Amino acid sequence: MPMDTQKTAIHIRFWQRPFWLLSISKFLLCMTVYMLIPILPYWMMSQVQFDGATMPFVFLCYLVGVVLPGPFSSFLVQRFRRNNVALLAILCMTPVFYALFFISQFPLWSLYVLACCFGASFGFVQEVLSSTLIVDVCDSSHRTEANYASSWFGRIALAIGPMMGILLCKYLSIQYVFIIMVVSCLLALLLISMVKFPFKTPEDEIHLVSLDRFFLTDGKWLFLNQLFIMTAVGILLSLSHSVSFYALMLLGFLFALLSQRFVFVNADLKSEIVTGLFAMCAAVGILFTQQGRAMSHLSPTLVGYGIGLIGSRFQMFLLKLSRHCQRGTSQCTYFLGWESGISLGLFLGWYTLKSNEFAALSVSLGLLLLALVFYHFFTHRWYVRHKNR
Repeated sequence: MPMDTQKTAIHIRFWQRPFWLLSISKFLLCMTVYMLIPILPYWMMSQVQFDGATMPFVFLCYLVGVVLPGPFSSFLVQRFRRNNVALLAILCMTPVFYALFFISQFPLWSLYVLACCFGASFGFVQEVLSSTLIVDVCDSSHRTEANYASSWFGRIALAIGPMMGILLCKYLSIQYVFIIMVVSCLLALLLISMVKFPFKTPEDEIHLVSLDRFFLTDGKWLFLNQLFIMTAVGILLSLSHSVSFYALMLLGFLFALLSQRFVFVNADLKSEIVTGLFAMCAAVGILFTQQGRAMSHLSPTLVGYGIGLIGSRFQMFLLKLSRHCQRGTSQCTYFLGWESGISLGLFLGWYTLKSNEFAALSVSLGLLLLALVFYHFFTHRWYVRHKNR
């Protein structure tokens, strides 16, 4: 039985081996990307001697890369075998990690090109995984559950990836970070190649450029609201954090998952997002005060808790705004809001706010409060009027 409303108990059935293989692949690919968040800036400046002004534009080029292949994704997945398209994107992604390790031997512009190629390959493979491949291996009655469950693999990687990157650098060296990233990509490629997908006849009469499978125009206000929130998250991630920060953030994800299963089963539709935003605002407030070890441990837990609640609910809202044939488009829109927000936040954090932690926290809190007001007074009411399911 598919999850239809928040009054329906969230019961996740991990049906079959193909779903597990694809979800683990999603986790591995996301982990490789998020490992770079705390590692790449400091390594670039301390080891490779790039100027600090370089880093924000690296994240900006990555954002451009994420968006760039979107208008062509519908053509590619309908014209060619979808699994082959995903495998090719991973093959393009893997050598970028290898090249990054030797970037000091190349001119500055090559770093921007690599960041753009990295974002394009990662963005495209995530769009194909979420919008088509995972759906293709599930029964039609379980597709909503499949989208919901697989998204948690990417969410959890946002905590595990940076944590692994920091640990590898601390106890081994930066070289091992890049080795693990390449191995993870190759393992993801192997797992996807092990899945048998139903054959679908390629379509001939399709447009080269299309918003189909890229951006759900009916969900534009949800996308904007999500962008505010994830930009605030990106700014927070641009600050220096320890392994314990990401470990406690992971704990917050776990609490969010349990809350959705046991606490918010019979709650009204907006409760998860409002609760998540209040939790994140409280987390930023605690970072302002820096009051004691206990409070510093509470802050990252609240960040993870808020992201977990908000991410899941926005994903479900976008699904319900889509028509049956637009399921994949809704998932790409969700991914675009998630990844664009984080990248934009990292850009702002490194470009204008890095030297002033108080300013960074202020902007982050301001964006969260704006998202809360915007959602409460406009977005939710608009969603209730326009949802299709």
